[in-house]
Amino acid sequence: QALRGLIVPAASGGSAQVRGLGVVVDVSDAPPAAGAPKPALVFLAQPLSSEHFRLWLEWCVAEGVILYSPFEGDVERGATAGLSVQAKVQPYVNLQTLKSSGIRLRRFYVEHSRVLP
Repeated sequence: QALRGLIVPAASGGSAQVRGLGVVVDVSDAPPAAGAPKPALVFLAQPLSSEHFRLWLEWCVAEGVILYSPFEGDVERGATAGLSVQAKVQPYVNLQTLKSSGIRLRRFYVEHSRVLP
């Protein structure tokens, strides 16, 4: 709930435009119920316990939704993507989760990412 005040426009139904496309931001601590609108991406805003991470990961894989986590170790735990902070910052991609989710990324993105096979 603390994140709601940080998101502009306001979370839960607030909308914005990114490159002319509408974006809706919703803050949630559980995957959407069956039949609810499905997001294109789940962004983890805080580290999750193993149980909560597994719940989100299983839902994202089953629904073909990207699970993005900027937290260390989450791509290794199965998150679809995150960041690899080394001498440079670059995308970090879990190919097994991508394949399981049926998600396809542009080859250029994968070629310029750190990849977990």
